[in-house]
Amino acid sequence: MSKEKKGEIKNKKDDEIKRLKERIKELEKSEIKRKKLEEALKESKEQYRAVVENSQNGILIVGKDYKVIYVNDRLCEILGYTREEIIGSNFKEFLDEESIELVTERFIRRQRREIVPSKYKFNIVRKDGEKRHIEISSTVVKDSKGKIKTIAQILDITENKLAEEIISTQAEVTKNMAEGAYIIGLHDVIIRWANPRFESMFGYEPGEMIGRHASIVNAPTDKSPEESAEEIMEVLRSKGEWHGEVNNIMKDGTSFWCYASVSVFTHPEYGEVLLSVHSDITERKHAEEELKKNQEHLEELVKERTKELEEKNKELNRFNKLFVGREFRIKELKDKVKELEKELRRKK
Repeated sequence: MSKEKKGEIKNKKDDEIKRLKERIKELEKSEIKRKKLEEALKESKEQYRAVVENSQNGILIVGKDYKVIYVNDRLCEILGYTREEIIGSNFKEFLDEESIELVTERFIRRQRREIVPSKYKFNIVRKDGEKRHIEISSTVVKDSKGKIKTIAQILDITENKLAEEIISTQAEVTKNMAEGAYIIGLHDVIIRWANPRFESMFGYEPGEMIGRHASIVNAPTDKSPEESAEEIMEVLRSKGEWHGEVNNIMKDGTSFWCYASVSVFTHPEYGEVLLSVHSDITERKHAEEELKKNQEHLEELVKERTKELEEKNKELNRFNKLFVGREFRIKELKDKVKELEKELRRKK
C-alpha cells in the first residue's frame, strides 16, 4: 500500500474519530440538559402537588365515566369521606337529587367540547347526611394517552350562601317595612342608603338623598340642624345607640314629628355607619297637643267652677249666719211675748 493511500486512510479515521468525539460531546450535553429538565419537571410536579394538596379549595379529577381519579385533602374534608372511599367512586353519588341532572348535563356537554359555563353552583351531600352548597370551576383536558379528564376546583360556599340569604331577607324586610330607615356614615354623617318608605316620608325621589348630609332631615329649632345632628352623634359615639323624638323636615319644608331609633354597626361596604329607623308620630303629637289643650281648658273650667263654688259657699255661710240670727231673735221675741202674757194673767 502506498504512502499516499495510507495517509488518506489515516485522515479518514482521524475525521471519523473527531466526529465521534463531537457527537459524544453533544450527547453528553443533551444528557445533562435532559437531567436538568427532569429535575425541573420533578421540582415542578412537587410544587404543583404541594399547591394542590394545600389548596383551600377542593381539587377533583374525574374520568370520562364520572369515576373519581384524584382528590385532595380539602375535598375529603368537604365531603366527609376518606381519600380511599372517594377514589374510584362515581362523583354523582355525592350529589343531592336536585343537582344530578344539572351536573350530568354540564359534564356531557363539556366532554363534547360545547361551550358551557365553567363555573356554576350545586349541592353535595356529606357522609353524615348534611347538605352543603358548593361552587365548581372545571375544565376538560386530555392526558398523554389521549384520554379525556375533567379537572375541577370546588369551593364550599354554604356559609356565604346562608349569609347572602339572610342579607337578602333583611334587605327585603327593610325595603318593605312600614318605618322609614336610612344608613349614614358614622364619621362624615353622609347618607349612604335609604329605603323607599324613608324617601317618600321626606318627599324625595328614589336615590335623591344619597350622598347628602343627614342634617337635611332635621327641622330648624333653637339649634341649627348641624348642631342637633352633632348632639345625637355624641350620644351615639359614647353609648352606641340613641332613641327619642325628632322634629323632621320634608323636602318642601313641611315639618313633622318622628320617633327615631339609631344604632351603630359596621357595614361590609360602608364601614362604620348608623342605622336610623323613623316612625311618623305626627298624628300622635297632634293628638297629644289637642289632649293637652283640652286638659288645660278643663283645668281652667275646674278653676272657674271652684271659684264659683267658693263664692256660693261664702254667700251661703252669710245667709246661714243671717238666718240663724233671725231665728234666735224670733225665739227671744216669742219668749218675751209669753212672759208678758203670764204677767197679764197674774194682774187679772
